[in-house]
Amino acid sequence: LFLLLTVASGVGYGLISRGSAKEFGAFERTFGCFFSGMVLVDLLAVIENIGDLSALVRPLANPRFVLCVLALGILSSAVEYVAYNYSMTYLPVSQAMLFSGISTVTTAVFSVIIFPTERANFTWLTALCIVLIVAGVIGAQMFGRKEEEAKPEIPPDRQNS
Repeated sequence: LFLLLTVASGVGYGLISRGSAKEFGAFERTFGCFFSGMVLVDLLAVIENIGDLSALVRPLANPRFVLCVLALGILSSAVEYVAYNYSMTYLPVSQAMLFSGISTVTTAVFSVIIFPTERANFTWLTALCIVLIVAGVIGAQMFGRKEEEAKPEIPPDRQNS
């Protein structure tokens, strides 16, 4: 059920991103997604911790937690979603959806670089999956539809954002 919901929400987000590409740039769409997610997660956290709201800020005292949030939030998620939203502007949806796998790659690579203790979790299977994801993205770009077929009609004032 959760896998189905994950796939459905990913496809829904991709379609919304593609549909709003004429009005909003990649960064604006990413910001909107992150802001909406932040509001929802914070609301759920407040509801869950209604008796002890200090539980919401206690993790900030742990530098490792803050580093994890920054690494996963900025390096993995933000960079990947800006690239994904940018690709939704210029590529067919089927090709652009491949960029969603880049988040997995960046998370795996940055976790090993930033947190040496995570190196034990980086196995040959992880490396193989990274190679397959990157090969899929490259293959889709090389063998996908021609560029002139893929470009949506974007107003001239939005083409450079």
